Amino acid sequence: MKTKILICLMTLVALTATAQFQIKQEPPLLDKHSPQHIKITEQVVNSKAAVPKPARNEKSTHQVNFMLDFNTEDQDAYRIVIVNQDGMLTNWDIGLRNLQYGSNNASVPEGTYDIVTIFREYQNKGTDAQDLHHYLYVIHEQVTIDQDMQLDFSVTEIKNHIQFQMLNNDGESVVYPSYSRSEDWQMSLIDPGNARLGCYQNVIFCKDYGEIIVIEVPNFPSTVQVGDYLIDYQCLSDFYVNDVSDRYAFGSNCMSWDYDYNFFTSYKEVQGASSDVTLANDPAKFKLYENQFEIPLLDSNQQVADMFSLLLYNNAKNVSFISNLLVYNTPLEETGAVKFYIGASADESKVGYVPYIMLSQYALTWLDSEWGSINFLNCIIQSPPITCINDNVVFANYGADLDFASINDFDQEWDEDEQILKLWPSWPSHPAFTYSADKKKGKYGNSSPILTTNPRQYEYSYTYNDEAGNPVTINGIKNELKYQYRGRYGEITSDHRRNAQVTMNLDGECVYDGPGCIEENEIENYRTHFDYLAAFPELFNGVVDVTITNEAVKVDDLPGSNKAQLHYTAGVEDETPPTMTMLHFKDNNGDVTDRFATSEDGTVEFSAADFNFFYTPDGDCSYFRHVPATVEVCYSPYGEDNWNELTVEELPEYYWPVMGWFYRGSLAGVTGEAYLGWFDLKIRLTDAAGNWQEQVLSPAFRIDDLAYTSVASITPSNKSDNAIYNLAGQRMRGDLESLPHGVYIVGGKKVVK
Repeated sequence: MKTKILICLMTLVALTATAQFQIKQEPPLLDKHSPQHIKITEQVVNSKAAVPKPARNEKSTHQVNFMLDFNTEDQDAYRIVIVNQDGMLTNWDIGLRNLQYGSNNASVPEGTYDIVTIFREYQNKGTDAQDLHHYLYVIHEQVTIDQDMQLDFSVTEIKNHIQFQMLNNDGESVVYPSYSRSEDWQMSLIDPGNARLGCYQNVIFCKDYGEIIVIEVPNFPSTVQVGDYLIDYQCLSDFYVNDVSDRYAFGSNCMSWDYDYNFFTSYKEVQGASSDVTLANDPAKFKLYENQFEIPLLDSNQQVADMFSLLLYNNAKNVSFISNLLVYNTPLEETGAVKFYIGASADESKVGYVPYIMLSQYALTWLDSEWGSINFLNCIIQSPPITCINDNVVFANYGADLDFASINDFDQEWDEDEQILKLWPSWPSHPAFTYSADKKKGKYGNSSPILTTNPRQYEYSYTYNDEAGNPVTINGIKNELKYQYRGRYGEITSDHRRNAQVTMNLDGECVYDGPGCIEENEIENYRTHFDYLAAFPELFNGVVDVTITNEAVKVDDLPGSNKAQLHYTAGVEDETPPTMTMLHFKDNNGDVTDRFATSEDGTVEFSAADFNFFYTPDGDCSYFRHVPATVEVCYSPYGEDNWNELTVEELPEYYWPVMGWFYRGSLAGVTGEAYLGWFDLKIRLTDAAGNWQEQVLSPAFRIDDLAYTSVASITPSNKSDNAIYNLAGQRMRGDLESLPHGVYIVGGKKVVK
């Protein structure tokens, strides 16, 4: 009997070093109409630093007795969060690992704080049906700690119940299935409701600090009957809180999936808390989004869709991930179609919260293990963020992910004077790379992608408090080559990383030659990871040359590729080559497409920067950013390696901190014939230190009136019956199968491989 185990490799859920989270154990998945067991993820997000600031540790501390009052019969004390402009501490950071009723003594640095105490209330506590019912929040604002003192927090302070109601596009309340559960955890459906699955992401944030608490409640039924007990999971999405000022806001991001496989998403928020409130989304504001995935099935017998939500607050100074709603066993291979209704627009948020939706497609494969057959999901492609701006559905390009694996390394600010970049996306999104849904004319994955890469190496040291509150110092090094592929519409093509081949030389000697990513293993002197080549155990000093070749590309059934070369000197002040961060084409109507009737119809646009990584003494991972010293762009007929210059200009008004400098060039100067009208594109970026990156995208764009379709007879001067030549008349070694894709002369005729 096969056991289905869901393994999600998405790296979007990221926490800072001080963040804690809890995941309730999930049983194996049942059939597609059975409930997924409740998984509750709680995050305490510290947006100020990757580790506690040393400056805070140097302040005077005072003994604080946190007196906690709650009903021990069905409640417990879960967490204390202490936050101000310097950052955030939890009870763990001050040495209180387990909170108890009554007295809880700890040393707290001197300062003025907001303090949030979180209690939990359980249903049917002490029975087989025990389950978490809801969270209770007691928030004390602007508490000054300048002496030894006692602070009292009691659940009796809680007066307000904040509820968020989800309505579908017909104006009906979304009702999730209800089940009965037997003693051996077998589920029986009582009422299917009108939605298969749902999840909430609830956020408490202070306008001074950003997010303080993020609660996720994915994939839940409405109720479960266990014997004589009823478990109501709907209440997990509610807020129970004491009176607080309008410095605080409470938001709920909800997603659901009905039985017709339609997504619904909405975001609602309320300022302050002084009474009971029930908020519902407005169904009239739903905007329908539809798209088509057409990605090769690889060796998988199944593909599924996944949905993530990203919220940006206060001009992206804080980033909050993630709710995910996994659509298990949805037969995308039959139609490839997805559609959903977005029920919130960025301009509706009073506190600057921006809801994003990110769709992902997975290949479902079976693997044998010691536990039996395992259902394993590999991410193939992830859409750019989709949101509403002024009630229009748009693709919002919010910036390049320089870290490629997580966001926990970044502070989210930048210093324009020093040109230091500290973090990640920014809202509003890049104006040139954000476009309305009706302007997208192509398909995800149907392009030769660009490669964004950022080699980095550094020594690091940071200190955290262990369970007993004692400081522990961690020292180490990182030497990593991380990279990511993005398609023509900003989509992340994760599958391309798995198919890339990497060669790395140090001072002319090969230190790695193999797959770009395999499952994580220690292999000789390097470690490889599932999404990048990474973690050499020593720092490099010398000239590094890297070639990253991705030939797992098809464009309109033509074989395609991205071949990238990096050249840089490691161990010096500037040891990072420049990189592209985004590229697309537009026609004269502003449509985003790489197919044009004539060359006068087309424009290429891309961004690039020289991001030089450094690790700051106070625990921040940051980047200096510089404009590339030279930018060279060339085109060639597809596969012919016959390059001609293409003029581009830098447009300062589209400079973007996390994407770099913006370049635009007309295709009007493109001449010559190309197979089916397809042309390759080569972009070479060089920095002031002489480091460079070069990428060849093949094919990159199509011009219909420059197309030839037949294979013309050509007789090179040194032709022989069995020889293979390129279009320059040079004889190629090996057979056609072993050669890279392109156009060749075989037997006197042009052949496209």
